[in-house]
Amino acid sequence: MKCILCEKNATSRYLCDSHYKMCIDYINIYEKWNTIDLKNYYHNLKHKMYKINRMNIIVPNCAKMIALSYLLSLKDKNMKYIEKCIYDIKKLLIFKNKIYTDDIALKDKIMTNDFEIVDFRLKWEASYVCEDGHKVRSIMELMFDNWLYNHGITHSYEKKVNFIADHNKLMFCDFYLNTFDVYVELWGKYDEQYVKRRQVKKAIYEANGIKLLEFESEDLKRLDDIFFIKLNEIK
Repeated sequence: MKCILCEKNATSRYLCDSHYKMCIDYINIYEKWNTIDLKNYYHNLKHKMYKINRMNIIVPNCAKMIALSYLLSLKDKNMKYIEKCIYDIKKLLIFKNKIYTDDIALKDKIMTNDFEIVDFRLKWEASYVCEDGHKVRSIMELMFDNWLYNHGITHSYEKKVNFIADHNKLMFCDFYLNTFDVYVELWGKYDEQYVKRRQVKKAIYEANGIKLLEFESEDLKRLDDIFFIKLNEIK
């Protein structure tokens, strides 16, 4: 049997030696928590995992989920949490592997101009008026534009992104920060079509070496805390 977190042979039911030890270390950390804290952290972590896009972060967080589910199963005197956790992790890793495979294929298509970009500006009207006079298409964009304006950050809305492609293939960012020469994308949905569009856009930025600043919908509640941290990470 293979470890669910890697391709090594599993020495326990689901894990190899190194990942089993990692889970034990987390169990020792969490075993002093009360049940309510464990449940909240477990469910929040599981939700966050689908937004993480780096495997070196996904794997230790999977180990955290296993440790938490083990302790919750002990407290409930049954195995429902550990069984549900293993199911969730297997589903998560299949989902992530598909994204990574699709990303490689997308980058190959981008370098050969074999892809399609839909101009979503034709679908939604720019009906929200920001404090600086910009007209945007969503509440997320309204909040972000107003934050930039109130912090004196010069910006453009829906600037054309220059990349290697035919002239007929256009792509527009959500925002462009003129002072920092950084493009911004606000990700606010998680349906299948939106996720595919997100993959295409991210692959284009990466393939062309364009600096990209990304924000999820929850990030807008704490821009004061994270904006410049994220900005410094990509400079």
